[in-house]
Amino acid sequence: MRVSLEWLKRYVDINISPEDLAEKLTMVGLEVDSLGYIGADIQKVVVGVITELAPHPTASKLWVATVQVGSEQKVILVSGAPNLAIGAKVPVALVGATLPGGIKITEVDFRGVISAGMLCSEAELGLAAHSDEIMILAEDAPVGADVVDYLGLKDVVLEIELTANRPDCYSMLGVAREVAAILGQEVRYPEIAYPEARESTSDFIDVHVDVPNLCPRYMAKVLTEV
Repeated sequence: MRVSLEWLKRYVDINISPEDLAEKLTMVGLEVDSLGYIGADIQKVVVGVITELAPHPTASKLWVATVQVGSEQKVILVSGAPNLAIGAKVPVALVGATLPGGIKITEVDFRGVISAGMLCSEAELGLAAHSDEIMILAEDAPVGADVVDYLGLKDVVLEIELTANRPDCYSMLGVAREVAAILGQEVRYPEIAYPEARESTSDFIDVHVDVPNLCPRYMAKVLTEV
């Protein structure tokens, strides 16, 4: 069972380190095999906005983009992505940045134009197996913000080795209940709301209880457009 610590914190307050939590879970029988630190391999990648865009003077398949990465900071970047547009918010790996796989970003000379960084795709951020286009962020993404923080990529994943007698922990809420018991906290259960259609369940299915003494009540509901 892979447990996201940030997801877990939605349901229970955790006031100890991931390492201490892993030890306490292990001591009560939920053995934590490993801790994975997500987003730790992404450094110096910020939200930028493309302010100018022009064809590369000597390479027909490349574009030269002027990208604002701070209140008064702009960089020149070269890219061959087909989805670039003025006004687009994009992830920008600045010079000195690191990306998943140990990639380090330096200045690169693209046929006479120096690219001071790199525009990132989802694949380059480790969010997809393959991508031919630059990742386009939401219009309200704050320019200059750390992409790891903005996208919520900073997390710790606990890999728990569950035994067959603990099926109650094969869910985030199940683990949250266990953590709440360990830490003396309360579980915050999510509110579940859904629209009910005008049709009655009986319009779609019939339920017959053949042995009422063994099953005095059986309820059913139809879900559509799942």
